[in-house]
Amino acid sequence: MLTLRTLALTCTHAKDWCFSQVNAHWFVQASRWLFPMGMSGWCTRAAGLATKHGITVVNAPGTVDAGYRGEIMVTLLNTDKTEAFSINRGDRIAQLVIQKVEQAVFTQVDSLEETARGAGGFGSTGGFSAN
Repeated sequence: MLTLRTLALTCTHAKDWCFSQVNAHWFVQASRWLFPMGMSGWCTRAAGLATKHGITVVNAPGTVDAGYRGEIMVTLLNTDKTEAFSINRGDRIAQLVIQKVEQAVFTQVDSLEETARGAGGFGSTGGFSAN
């Protein structure tokens, strides 16, 4: 049995890849992991790539749930406006954080009680106008 909280995801793409400025590309990690029910993996950026090169994971955190059986793939985005960036086979490209996931039971209701926040959307709680 292997007990981990985070895994380094390395590029196992068939070839090295250079992606241009402000461009995205998905990379196959080529591992398959079986997460126990109640656990999931959250794919996040590698801090060094993000800080030093502007490389980030597009849909971070990307969720790998306990029912998924395919290869783990990572979509990276080069946010640098001037420099292309190369990813080589074997490079550490992201990390997978293993998290316990609570299971919820929902009840359908006809109405919801009022709260201080109400139905305010994006920016409504952070001191910014929603407009």
